[in-house]
Amino acid sequence: MMEIVETPGNYRAAYGELLYRIEEVEADDLLEVAVYGGAGNELLGLKRFRGESSYVVNTASYLQPLLEVNPVGGEMGFVIATGRIVKTYIGTGDILSESSLLTAGTEDARPETLLSHAPSRVRIGTEERDELAVIAPGKQLLARIRLAGSGQSTEIQIDGPLAGDDMYVFVLQVSEVLSMAGEEWSSRCRRLEVEIQADEVVIATRYYDVVPRSLSSMRLCWLNPLGAVDYYTFPEETGRSLSVEKRRAYGRQGYGIYGSQAEMTYVLRSEHEPIATMRWLAELVGSPRVWRLDGDEAVPVDIVSDSVCIRGGDPGLLEVTVRAPKRLEFQKDGWR
Repeated sequence: MMEIVETPGNYRAAYGELLYRIEEVEADDLLEVAVYGGAGNELLGLKRFRGESSYVVNTASYLQPLLEVNPVGGEMGFVIATGRIVKTYIGTGDILSESSLLTAGTEDARPETLLSHAPSRVRIGTEERDELAVIAPGKQLLARIRLAGSGQSTEIQIDGPLAGDDMYVFVLQVSEVLSMAGEEWSSRCRRLEVEIQADEVVIATRYYDVVPRSLSSMRLCWLNPLGAVDYYTFPEETGRSLSVEKRRAYGRQGYGIYGSQAEMTYVLRSEHEPIATMRWLAELVGSPRVWRLDGDEAVPVDIVSDSVCIRGGDPGLLEVTVRAPKRLEFQKDGWR
C-alpha cells in the first residue's frame, strides 16, 4: 500500500531541499502529488510521476514565494515575526503527509536558541534597536534586561506571550529601556544584558556595550541564514559617489539630453572587530535582503560588493559598498 514514509520535519530551511519520500507505488500508475501551504492550506502546485515504485519529492520552490521577511520595529516587546515561517504538507490520492513548519533561512533552525550567528557581545547606540528571535512552541516567554554603569546596576522585566509555533522576536529599543529604568540611566548606562526565558529557563542571552549616538554612522540589518534579522552599525562612511547616466539624442541643433539617471553609493567601514565578528558580518554580503535603518523605517538597499575587504589581522576592519535603493531620474519637469 502506498505510503509517505519521510517528511522534512519542523523548522527546516525553505531555501534548501524539502524532501518527501513516497514508497510502494504501482510503477505503471500515474502518481499525482499536491503541495499545500500557507495560512489557508492553499494548493500551491502539482507534481506528476510515473515508472517507479518510490519517489523523492522536493517541494522547496513552491514554498519560497510565501516567505516575506522584514525587520520588526515599533514598541519594545515580543511580537510574532510574520512572513518568516510557513506551514506545508503534501497529499496524493486520499493520503496526506504530516504538516511541517519551514523557515525563511538557508540553515535549519533549532527551537529554544537565539536565531543568529552574531557574537554574544555587540555594540548598540542609545537611539538604536535590535531583534532577538527565538522559536519556543508552548513556552511562556519573558525578557529580563540588566543595566550597568558607574558602578551601579538595575533590572527591568518584560513579560511575553505563551508562544505558539511561530518565530517570536523581542524588539529591544534602547531609548525605551533607559526611560523605563529612570532618567539618571540615560547618562549612566554603559552595558546591557538581555536574557530571553522560556518557562523560566534562559534560552538566549546577548550583551551590549551602549555607545553614544553618532550622526555619521549607518545601521544596516539583513536576513541571516537562520531566517531572522541581524543588525550592525557601521560607524563611518569612507567614501560616497554619485554616478550619472545621460540619455542623449542628436537632432538639428546637435546633441541634446532627454533624460538621465543618478545613482548614489556609499562605502562603509566597520569598527575594529575580532575575526569571529568579521565572519558574521560577511553574511550581509551574501544576504538576499538588506535594509538601512532611517529612524524607525527600514529602507531596502543593495550591497554592491560581491566580496568583502578585511583590512588588518585580528582584530580587523571590514568594508562594504552599499547602493541606494532607487535611482533618481531627471526629466524636463525636474528630479523625481
